[in-house]
Amino acid sequence: MNMKPWLYAAALAGALTMTACANGGDNGNEASQSPTATATAQPSLESTSPPTATTPGATATEQPTKPSEQPQQDGSAATADKLIEIRKLAREGRVPGQSYTVHTTLIDDIEKDWGEADRTDAAGKGIYATYESHHAAFGYNKGSVVFDVRSYSDDLKDLSLRDIEQTLGKADSVTENGDDDIYVYQVNEQYELKFVIPASKERVDHISVFSPKDAHNNMAG
Repeated sequence: MNMKPWLYAAALAGALTMTACANGGDNGNEASQSPTATATAQPSLESTSPPTATTPGATATEQPTKPSEQPQQDGSAATADKLIEIRKLAREGRVPGQSYTVHTTLIDDIEKDWGEADRTDAAGKGIYATYESHHAAFGYNKGSVVFDVRSYSDDLKDLSLRDIEQTLGKADSVTENGDDDIYVYQVNEQYELKFVIPASKERVDHISVFSPKDAHNNMAG
């Protein structure tokens, strides 16, 4: 009867020991599994994403602005140059494209160079010889002195009154001849520069360099 309590105690102690071993083994397994899971975790996708377009590198790759082409000469500037040249020649008694000078040229000189005129007409204070192929006409008095040189060149056809006034200012006088308006500039004591503009066209038909002093018939009896 005295042995039974001892055996019971020994059996209970053995059972407790086995339970403790089993629990210790489970805890050990859990401890060994946790580091493995942590070590094999995949890195965040955020760290491998490419830089956005707002980084400094994006600005550096922008294409430079293409340089613009050189502008052509401004049309108004070219027109002004043309009018200034017309006035300059008028002060010398000439028109563009011709070498004949009002006041010093005789109609005989022109006929020697160009032959007979296509037509001659009595007009105003003298006679006018027209050379259509040269886009020119010459007024001369009975002494054969040329007092008026006219140019009908196509280079003049694009000139408007506005162009003329912007460069040369207002005309000294304006007269009318039929449907034509004649804008007169006194370029010096000897010569007048005239722009003849038909009212229906509003563009220059022809120009004239005129010498009032030579327009008188100095051979009249």
